Amino acid sequence: MRKDWENLYKKSGRFYLLPHPEFSTVISKFKTYRAQNILDLGCGSGRHAIFLAQEGFKVTGIDFSKEAISLAKKWAKNYKLKIKFETGNIHKELKYKDGSFDGILAIDSIHYDTRDSLEFTLKESKRVLKQGGLAFITLPTQIGNPAVTHLIFTEEEIRSFVSKYFKIIDEFVDARKFLCLFAISKP
Repeated sequence: MRKDWENLYKKSGRFYLLPHPEFSTVISKFKTYRAQNILDLGCGSGRHAIFLAQEGFKVTGIDFSKEAISLAKKWAKNYKLKIKFETGNIHKELKYKDGSFDGILAIDSIHYDTRDSLEFTLKESKRVLKQGGLAFITLPTQIGNPAVTHLIFTEEEIRSFVSKYFKIIDEFVDARKFLCLFAISKP
């Protein structure tokens, strides 16, 4: 699977150029919750990190594709944005300290492995998110990216996974049939 993403970025370059269609809502919620230091899990070539940094947020993006991180760094440099992009596996223990971030993004990123790895990633996300911090998580209810194998869930399964670690405060289904959740870390 990781090779699939690496090959896709090498072949296609930055193929995701625009942020999530509801990203203005995400930015507004982060501002409402005073989330300034954001971790973008599975940031790819930087489509959300770039827009967040342009809005004044401090952003760290992590992705296991070296090619995607290279593309993201170039994109940020072109805009003269200071964004920390790192190569790493979002399904393993994250190197960040407990409570390091005010906000977390996981848009179309954490469902490309196993259910166990998804659950581990949610647990790690809760750990690195400060108490009361805001997460925006999207998970598919149907096939969303046929180029790369991924998990599909019912809306109830998604709520069950996420609510183990976070209190869901708002949700909607986007045009791609992803359940999109705003959630705050549980004590």
